[in-house]
Amino acid sequence: MNEFDKHLIKLRAIDKINAQLINTQFAVEDSQRDLKAKLYGGVTKREQELIFEGYKTEVQVFEYILNQLTKTTT
Repeated sequence: MNEFDKHLIKLRAIDKINAQLINTQFAVEDSQRDLKAKLYGGVTKREQELIFEGYKTEVQVFEYILNQLTKTTT
C-alpha cells in the first residue's frame, strides 16, 4: 500500500468517525428530550438515564478518536 492509499484510508476513517459522532450527538439530544418529557419507551427512568449517560460517553470517545486522527493529518 502506497502513501496515497494510506492517506485516503485515513480520510475515510475520519469521515466515518465524524458521521458516528454526529449520529451520537443526535442520540444524546433525543435521549435528553425523552428524559425531560418522561418518555421512557418501555424502560425505567434509571435505565433511560443510563442510556443518556452512555451516549454522552460515546460522544467523548468519538471526539477523542477524531482528535487523534486529525492531529497528525496535514
